[in-house]
Amino acid sequence: MNRGYRILITIATASVACGLLWLQLPVAMGSGMGAVLAWNATDAKIQKDLETHLWSIEESVRWNPHEYHTLYRLGFHRVERREFEQARAAYEACLESSPGHLGALLGLAELSVRAGEFDRARALTERALAVAPTSWRARLGAGMLEARTGNIEQALIQLEKADQFARAPEVGIFNQMGAAYLLVGEATLALQTAERALNVAPGNAEAFLVKGKALALLGRTDESIGAFRTAARRERKDTMQKSDAQVHLAGALVETGNLTEASEVIRDEVRENSDIPEVRATANRVLARVSERFEEARLTPELAGMVQCNLGFAYAALGSLDQASIHFLAAEETGAELDSECIWAHAEVLLRLGRSEQAVSRYQSVVASADAPVEMRIGLAEALEQSGRSAEARVQYQLLLRGYPLTDEQRSRIQ
Repeated sequence: MNRGYRILITIATASVACGLLWLQLPVAMGSGMGAVLAWNATDAKIQKDLETHLWSIEESVRWNPHEYHTLYRLGFHRVERREFEQARAAYEACLESSPGHLGALLGLAELSVRAGEFDRARALTERALAVAPTSWRARLGAGMLEARTGNIEQALIQLEKADQFARAPEVGIFNQMGAAYLLVGEATLALQTAERALNVAPGNAEAFLVKGKALALLGRTDESIGAFRTAARRERKDTMQKSDAQVHLAGALVETGNLTEASEVIRDEVRENSDIPEVRATANRVLARVSERFEEARLTPELAGMVQCNLGFAYAALGSLDQASIHFLAAEETGAELDSECIWAHAEVLLRLGRSEQAVSRYQSVVASADAPVEMRIGLAEALEQSGRSAEARVQYQLLLRGYPLTDEQRSRIQ
């Protein structure tokens, strides 16, 4: 059922249930429509229609901007989508309407930690503990804050209290305990805690991630690969935990000598999520380790070229252009027949580094194909122009204007 029909049916049902009163009272119009949209959001979530779910929450807030529960839901889903500034605004609006809202206090504290605002995070967490001192969620938030600020002993104390206050075993508490143990190198305790988490929730992705990290620290690399694969597979959405699992999977694959898959995994993850600081930090370590183990791997020219191209792609995504060019050049030196995407990426890197003549030669080697993308042809023209070959650049621009379908943005670049 599409979004419009579902909303119409929900409105009709709600109108009958309320005797159309909210339709007859302009003062109540906003809150009534907000409630209908909130009901629709819940229905969409049950139907796993996440796009309609988020849209309905946004519309509900628009109709009723002071309904704190909906504002909290909006903030929560903005975090899931990594829209952190919008999430912050939603949580703050929630607290304006309900200053003691536990979820918004803890959510805003977590965002403050992410932004490095540790004093504000602590103030928010203390407010949460004052509101609900026996809440396991508040204690969990306090434990996470202590762990992030390096107070591991205090973190574990808070997490133990969270476990005591919880009415039933909570997988989130065990996951954070495991993460805290990892921070102090207690791999065995981290592994035991991850197993406790998996006993509570056998398919929990974050528990598999903690388990994989613990196994890797214990030198059980093959087992860690299985745990990291499961963590990435179980985390259906594109989350920070999934990214963490992927980069650690790449690291474990390197240690087993599987540089080909390791470089593919790290390439894809960095190209997708290079904006996440944790991904960048781990990716740089993994990339350095791939380079260290490259010579001993004794790969065929084809596989060696593939690995070096993947490293070039990854470094380019991280903004390390000189390193990217080094690996793209190493790929060329293997003598393997390289994919046109690899050569094109090297040309783009060279152009950004100001090495336009070198970029021209790479572009020309791949533009010869009749089905070369428009962007590749524009890159060639720009490289020719930057290298002082204006007449040749004009010829390329004219060919593009006369013979290729261009977007408005592409046309403005050319003209």
